[in-house]
Amino acid sequence: MRVIDYLFCNEPELRIVARSNNGNRLVQYAACLRPELIVAHERLLGKTASEAVAEIKRSSPASKLILICSSQKSPYELCRCGADACLREEALVQQLPSVVRKLLSTGDGALPAKGKDLVRVSNRGEPQSETETK
Repeated sequence: MRVIDYLFCNEPELRIVARSNNGNRLVQYAACLRPELIVAHERLLGKTASEAVAEIKRSSPASKLILICSSQKSPYELCRCGADACLREEALVQQLPSVVRKLLSTGDGALPAKGKDLVRVSNRGEPQSETETK
């Protein structure tokens, strides 16, 4: 999901505070970092989506959660489990920036100047450390 890094590289009000290719660590990151936004691929959650989303929401209730789903899954089905938004993989580039703005906006569509923290969980193993803080 390096595409997420690319999509937000020119957004100074957003910063990625953690990355992981391990879905089980997502709950730990959510609990200790309490990010405003979490973007995760549903295949990486390691449990049923509803169990994983419930655990994430318990550990960081204020975090907005965007799930990325494969074309075999229905985004509507995943949203019913408690995610704030669900996007298909093939629509990620076109839809993610506007969905993030909508979820984190101040009401006028603009992101707050103070900055927002993101936790990104990849659906593929990447040659980077599991946690990188910026």
